[in-house]
Amino acid sequence: MVHNNLKDADKADYRPFSLIIIDFNMPFLNGLEVIRKLKEICWRRGETHPPSFMMHTSNQEKEFRDTCALEGIEFFAEKPIKEERLANALSKLGFIEVPEAENLSAPNAK
Repeated sequence: MVHNNLKDADKADYRPFSLIIIDFNMPFLNGLEVIRKLKEICWRRGETHPPSFMMHTSNQEKEFRDTCALEGIEFFAEKPIKEERLANALSKLGFIEVPEAENLSAPNAK
């Protein structure tokens, strides 16, 4: 999907990926491996800023979160996903605007 998206960069309706929400537990590769591969694809294409990544996981362990942070992942969509937590993360990333009254702080959403 990323290869196809980058291949179409010369088209008038080109829209690069800016956020990828990825599940950590996938059948063939874990989410961190996929993120590393996606970054590599972007860098090979000369992209200076890969997309932002949000990890969809139920893992709350600090070691896991620290490993994700080393890969540049700061936001998490915990399972089961809560709408207000997802909205807060998307707001902090600049993808949506959340009115102050709805902007509830979540303990693990950075």
